[in-house]
Amino acid sequence: MIRQEKSENALYALQALLVRARLIAYEVKSKELIALLDCAEYLPSLIARKTDETDHFRDMLKGLSDRFSCREPLRKFDEQTGTHHQS
Repeated sequence: MIRQEKSENALYALQALLVRARLIAYEVKSKELIALLDCAEYLPSLIARKTDETDHFRDMLKGLSDRFSCREPLRKFDEQTGTHHQS
């Protein structure tokens, strides 16, 4: 579970990760794409859990952001609730 106030942020973060995955796919870096998608596919399970996984979710985003030079998902997750604008 992700705390209710972070649910929307989590979804926007996932969206940003998937956008990044699409860009990597265009660059034909399949090993990098596989690694990114492998991590990204785990995130929805954290959202769905009944326990509070907010910090674990953020840690996963931070790791992905660092590994793939992709700050947007973490930035979207860390934004104040209700301030999202679709990119």
